[in-house]
Amino acid sequence: MLEPLAKEQPKDADLLKAIGVTAVRGGDYKVAKTYYERALALNPNDAKLRAQLGAAKIALAASRAAAGTLLA
Repeated sequence: MLEPLAKEQPKDADLLKAIGVTAVRGGDYKVAKTYYERALALNPNDAKLRAQLGAAKIALAASRAAAGTLLA
């Protein structure tokens, strides 16, 4: 996994973004959101990254809503 590399290179926005992408592909939107936010803090003008963060937040909210429906 790429996450251990983030500890070695915490200011590598491309690496953090790649970890976010990998997390989305695995359905882990909470992890994706965390890494996208870290990458965006380093590269605030990256419009594509901002869109990816927004999509992860929407997916996270949808998965939480779905879980709430199943548990109700």
